Amino acid sequence: MFARVSEVEARPERLDEMHREGVEHILPALRMQEGFNGGLVLADRKSGKVLAVTFWESEQAMDIT
Repeated sequence: MFARVSEVEARPERLDEMHREGVEHILPALRMQEGFNGGLVLADRKSGKVLAVTFWESEQAMDIT
C-alpha cells in the first residue's frame, strides 16, 4: 500500500464548505480511480490547516492521479 499526504490551509470559516465539496465531488472522483483504497482527512478548525492522506494499492495507481 502507498499513501499520498497533502496539506492545505484555508480560512477556518471555509472548512464546512470544503468538507461538502470533498464529499460531493472529490471523494466520488477518487473512488472511480483504479487502485484507490480510501483516505483520511484531518482538519484544525481553529487554524484552518487540513491534512489529507489517500491510500493506493500501488505506486503506479498513486502516480496517475
